[in-house]
Amino acid sequence: LYAWFKRDGNLSVLEEGIAAFREALATAPPDHPDRPLFLSNLSAALGQTARRK
Repeated sequence: LYAWFKRDGNLSVLEEGIAAFREALATAPPDHPDRPLFLSNLSAALGQTARRK
């Protein structure tokens, strides 16, 4: 979804992506090997939201 937003600039897609990143973080155990990736993606998406509003 984040890649889709970066291509089209659709803010609702970005917000949907943020929800998905948050869900991934909420359900992944703290030692999950992809947790840093989830955090990085969420951070990038939130940064885009701040720049758009």
